[in-house]
Amino acid sequence: MPKSMYQETIGVLLSDENTYNLLKKDHTARYTNKLVQLLRSLKDQGLLTIDQYRYLYPRSTDVSKFYGLPKYNLSSDEFPALFTSIPVQESVRIIRQTLEVDQTLAERTILSPQQITDLLEVCLSTTYSVVDGKFYQQTEGAAMGSLVSPIVANLFMEHF
Repeated sequence: MPKSMYQETIGVLLSDENTYNLLKKDHTARYTNKLVQLLRSLKDQGLLTIDQYRYLYPRSTDVSKFYGLPKYNLSSDEFPALFTSIPVQESVRIIRQTLEVDQTLAERTILSPQQITDLLEVCLSTTYSVVDGKFYQQTEGAAMGSLVSPIVANLFMEHF
């Protein structure tokens, strides 16, 4: 695919206001602070060890780069959007309900279903990336490339 066609197609994807919002600035500091406050609260309550806290503490402030992987023999209007379409809020609700009835959860963690899903929500709500110096927030679905996205998608589809 020629570079100009690729850039045009990416531009069309990002102009879909139902899926992406153009941000006025980089929100990395805000998201990092939100996660750090949540982790610090869990550590202060004795729910995370210092080693767990350090392991989960965000170390990188690099913003992910948005890119597309075009499929061959497709016209530019058939370029696949690179995000999943699972409903995030519904998925978090399903996961919380599943954890609440899991009688063996306490054997695996001292975190409550609410605390687990609070952490999950931070992961799923910080789906933004940069293209040509502009920041875009993904408003629907879970991010492609995120380690938690396939798990959330599988749990949602199992419930579905």
